[in-house]
Amino acid sequence: MERVQEMADAFVLLIRVGAVLRLVYCFIHIGIDEDQSVSYKKRMKHVVIFYVFAESIWQLKDIIMSYYM
Repeated sequence: MERVQEMADAFVLLIRVGAVLRLVYCFIHIGIDEDQSVSYKKRMKHVVIFYVFAESIWQLKDIIMSYYM
């Protein structure tokens, strides 16, 4: 069970780091190509929505696991 928890923690860390890197990537491209700024802002919005959903699912899993264990 400990190994599964380590893998879950690594997966959550990967989601967090990936979201931050994607936001940085979009910020850089907004600075480089202002013509495409609307599309990159939309992509940034999608990253934030994904991150909120991912964290919500993670917290829901913790609540369910603590309730049944």
